[in-house]
Amino acid sequence: MAGNSNKFQYGSPAIVKKRESKIQRAIVLQERFQKLECPFTESADETWITDLIFKPGEPRIRILQWLLSKLHYSTYNYLDTIYSHSEVRLKGILQVASSLGLCRPTDLELIEGKGSKSKQKAFINKLLDMVEVADNSQSNYPPSPSKYTIRDSMNVEDQFSRDCSLVDSIVTQQPVAQLFPSNIPVLPIDIVKGLERTAADRELREVLDIQELTEKAKLLGESMSRQCELLKQLQLEHDLGEVDRKARDTQLRRFKLILSELQQMMVNFNYCYENHIQPWCNREAPVLSKLGDKIVSVQRILNNFTTVVGAMKVIRASHGKLDRLASEEGKENISGSVDAPNEVKEKQLAELYKTLTSLEHSLNMSLT
Repeated sequence: MAGNSNKFQYGSPAIVKKRESKIQRAIVLQERFQKLECPFTESADETWITDLIFKPGEPRIRILQWLLSKLHYSTYNYLDTIYSHSEVRLKGILQVASSLGLCRPTDLELIEGKGSKSKQKAFINKLLDMVEVADNSQSNYPPSPSKYTIRDSMNVEDQFSRDCSLVDSIVTQQPVAQLFPSNIPVLPIDIVKGLERTAADRELREVLDIQELTEKAKLLGESMSRQCELLKQLQLEHDLGEVDRKARDTQLRRFKLILSELQQMMVNFNYCYENHIQPWCNREAPVLSKLGDKIVSVQRILNNFTTVVGAMKVIRASHGKLDRLASEEGKENISGSVDAPNEVKEKQLAELYKTLTSLEHSLNMSLT
């Protein structure tokens, strides 16, 4: 029994070995990002860093932007201007990564983090290798040992062999014809898509007649003359006076502050929508089980039981009141004389009738 419990607790040796290798790879990734001083993985441990890097979302996009920006200042300037929709940012990252030979121009799922695990690991490792080489070439400290690292103390043959190994590792991922296509997009992808949609929706319209254009121009001139007359009338009726430059500057600063706050709110809303609301949109309706009908039936029975208990409480109170009246009547009969007035007896009968009526009403409520 002890052996079986340990088996269920820790798993088979293959599962344990797989878990240990996964943790070891996460530790290696964490060390590489720590050497690069990545600000987005400072507080992440080895169990959390894999989720930040390989799962789709805003943290992965920011990490990829930061890694690509470490390569060259021009890459930083290009990616720094992309802070709109996440789809546009992903397409910009795809364009930079494909131009570096890390992926194909159509591997958008690889950039999003939805591809296979092997492709994701190869993509991240190649990108980290390139960033480490670029970082070591710009650093004044001795570079960390890597198969792609080039040092000044190396001879030309070693440097050339390491450069060739880096190029070979990039080229062997996919065919060279797909890495370097003959058609180079000049415009950004979002603008190209917009132009294509505009061209597809555009329809050829009939050329207007000169007489029709003349009539429309005449109507437009009459409308403009009426608007000019209204403007002159408003200027005569309302005197705006001199403009206070100080008050105007104050209003402009206040308006600028409000616009900046509105822009920040829009950025926060876009981030919340893309990461928390959009994943739940356009999903299939959940299939409800038959448990809801059972819960409704139990609730109905519970309400009926509560009503019966309330009626029983009313009956108990009426019964106690009847007992008290009967005991009081017995005491009065014992202490009083036999020749009591008829008025007292009629009063007692009325009280008894009232009590019986209340008891009958309580019984009817309990039966219904």
